[in-house]
Amino acid sequence: MIRSFLLRGAAILIGAAAIVYIVDAAVFAHRVAANGTAAFGSVQVYLTTPTKGSRLEIFTDQPQTIPCAHALFPHNGAPPCWYLKRHSMQQIN
Repeated sequence: MIRSFLLRGAAILIGAAAIVYIVDAAVFAHRVAANGTAAFGSVQVYLTTPTKGSRLEIFTDQPQTIPCAHALFPHNGAPPCWYLKRHSMQQIN
């Protein structure tokens, strides 16, 4: 009984995630078809590199402008804009 409950719950979660992704892809495709530039944006990202002592050196004089997609998930090779805005410091090695 517990096993069937867990399997049913997992199937519902996977199905819900698939539906959200399909709707997001359809909305993004509609934005691209209606106006290609409205579906994409850009975010300034600062590059960082680790230094000795577990610190980061931030290169504020060289911001990078990265194209992004106005969507929940990555589309057309562009990461979502909401993710880049929250992670505006990208570490390079």
